[in-house]
Amino acid sequence: RTLRDIALDATLYRGDLALRRATVKDLAGASLSLSGGVENLDGIPTFRNLRYDLGTGDAGGLFDLAGVAPPMPPADLGRVSVIGTADGSALTPDLKLDVTAAGADLRLDGSVKLLTLLPGFDGTLRLTHDDPAALLDRLNVGYRPAGRIGPLDLKTGLGVQLDSTVVLSNLDLSVGEATARGKVTVDLSRDVPRMTADLDLGRLTVDPFLPAADRRRGALPDGRRFALPARPIVPAAARGGGSRWSAAPIDLSGLRALDADVALRADALRYGDYLLEEANLDAVLTGGRLDTRRLTGRLFGGTLSARTRLDATAATPRAALDLEVRQLDIAKALIAAEGEALGSGQIDLVSRLTSAGRSEAALVTGLTGSGSVAVRDVDARAGVETGLPLVGGVLRLARALDSGIGDLLKALGGRGGKGLLDAGGTFTVTDGRVAMSDFAVRTAAYEGSGRILVDLPAYTLDARGTLNLSQGLAGVLLSQINEIPKNIPFEVGGPLDNPTTLRVDTGSLPGGKLTLPGNLGKGRTGQILQQVLPGLLGGGAEAPGETAPPPRDDGPPPAEKKPEELLFDILRQVR
Repeated sequence: RTLRDIALDATLYRGDLALRRATVKDLAGASLSLSGGVENLDGIPTFRNLRYDLGTGDAGGLFDLAGVAPPMPPADLGRVSVIGTADGSALTPDLKLDVTAAGADLRLDGSVKLLTLLPGFDGTLRLTHDDPAALLDRLNVGYRPAGRIGPLDLKTGLGVQLDSTVVLSNLDLSVGEATARGKVTVDLSRDVPRMTADLDLGRLTVDPFLPAADRRRGALPDGRRFALPARPIVPAAARGGGSRWSAAPIDLSGLRALDADVALRADALRYGDYLLEEANLDAVLTGGRLDTRRLTGRLFGGTLSARTRLDATAATPRAALDLEVRQLDIAKALIAAEGEALGSGQIDLVSRLTSAGRSEAALVTGLTGSGSVAVRDVDARAGVETGLPLVGGVLRLARALDSGIGDLLKALGGRGGKGLLDAGGTFTVTDGRVAMSDFAVRTAAYEGSGRILVDLPAYTLDARGTLNLSQGLAGVLLSQINEIPKNIPFEVGGPLDNPTTLRVDTGSLPGGKLTLPGNLGKGRTGQILQQVLPGLLGGGAEAPGETAPPPRDDGPPPAEKKPEELLFDILRQVR
């Protein structure tokens, strides 16, 4: 390389160099200027406000000169500027450095250890960029976020021991509205780098940070959101593929490129319309084995606790999930999934699952384990259609009962609008097929049992059972009504998220008036029943043409009774 347009104005006296001006206008296409001083050149040099300024519009020549491969095509770096100062002993100079390239601004301020047993740096770092997504694209790191993530601003303490350890302390990172604060350590002395992180994330919206290809998988072809939290494994058929689950191999090689021990806390993690509040994650990745030892938070008004294990070291990866969800609010889940509360109630779910496979289809087919599920106080609006697995079927069963004797059950059950149906049971999973043989269901007046089979590879549901009149007050009273059946067989089947088969044997359910035996619908009893079930009773109605007698003045009306008290009055007259 040829240096051109060199200018030097300096004094060298007794080992001390004073640079008033030293410039090179063409250094491999770059310009360089120096000023300041270097003392004790015949011993250990000491820098005295040594200032340097390097700039170029094409950094390709500098990389060639240094024999270093550029991190991106030199043209993408744009204008490159390196400005800084050095002070102090050459063994541990204090360094200030400002680098501008590819739209990024990097500032370092600290002490450099050059000629020591443990070379490194100890100081602070500041990195800013208006469009970090574009920077990642230029670096060709294989990751591009799905959405606009906003400007990057990183402030951190930086400790570096070359070929050993990098420590980011008092880290303060913001990317758009996302923030992270804490400490990150990377150990480079191992065959596989190991990262330790302890971070507080504030309120984080995950969607824009997902890889662009993955983010496109988060919605169904018709635009409806798939109703599972976090990053769901969406059935391939829902993504427009030909089969239910994808058979494409899952690349887990990245799990072997880094070891990690991570503790994360977040006020809230949002994915689409799903919000996990008070989130805590404790995870370890070692030798291709991932263990999220703890994931907790609040989801849809309930609590979530989970642990996952993934072993990517074997030819066939193995996975395990321990999940516990308590008091999840169905209404809030439906608002997230469908945009409105098409039903209400609560869900408890406990499961312990394992699987092995190299694709979605293999992992689903290999599912094995057990668990329990309970839904309480379930109610459903007419016309409810939901993509929530299992919940859709339960809501449809509740709606079928509601359409038959819903008003009657609510009045007699004294449930105060809390819902028509409770259900649940324990289940086992074998080869991706979920079997629940002790399924139990309860309404205000009926109790029943049945069995449920969920075929996850086929994504179908088959539930069958029978409801019998309960032994409670409502059940005893209903047993006196001719039109009310003593047993109701039911069947729910079809796609897991929205069953198409629903059979509830309601052939003898009342479509209009009810007929009570004997004198139960007459006199004081009939008046009480009309208070509880206005408009539903037929036995006490007046015949056409008859004139009701004038009301008697028996003094002030009695205090209004609760439904339970009215039922006791009725039952006293049942013979």
